[in-house]
Amino acid sequence: MIKLGFLDDDYSDIQQNMHRSFKKNNIELITLEDINNITNIEIVINFILSKQLLCLLVDYDLMNFPSKNLGTKIIKELNEILPSFPCILFTNYVENGISEKLVPSIYIRDKNIILKESDSQEFIEFVKFIENGAECFIKRLTLSLEEYNILYSKYSKNEITADEEFRFYSLYRVLRAYNYVDDIPDILLYKDTKRNIQDMLFILSKIEKNLIKK
Repeated sequence: MIKLGFLDDDYSDIQQNMHRSFKKNNIELITLEDINNITNIEIVINFILSKQLLCLLVDYDLMNFPSKNLGTKIIKELNEILPSFPCILFTNYVENGISEKLVPSIYIRDKNIILKESDSQEFIEFVKFIENGAECFIKRLTLSLEEYNILYSKYSKNEITADEEFRFYSLYRVLRAYNYVDDIPDILLYKDTKRNIQDMLFILSKIEKNLIKK
């Protein structure tokens, strides 16, 4: 079942219909109701990763938040950090979203689609669009794993550049969230710390050998 997130500042009007309609089409709708203010995009990213979402619907008008957000800017900031993650502007203000040119028009959908019957052609097409986005994201995670393994090899040998190391950390964060890689202890996630530990182990090994000789 696809985990689909939904970020809005008012879920009262359509939440029940949305849950029911998506569930009939093998999609679990997860609302971000615990988020009532977005002062930092990391708040949303942490939710996406912790819930292992495969796609996110974002309302355009989030002015009920104290931070007075617009969905287009939220998606822009999300895409800068998670470029492969599919985000859909889900709104009654389609023309506003298109005119800002921050989100491609194909990723802007009219919120009234949720009023359609769950087996209607319009709703089924919307579901297929979400499924395709989720499938592409999963495929990209697989390709990211290949890149991660190459960087991990360099990282383990202390042959990684600063830019590659930043990329390695970014990939690790996402791949770990979706269970593509095992946890790496935090203390080993920093090259200098890891090198210091290796130096300490080398020194301890030499001390041990000297003690054995004596």
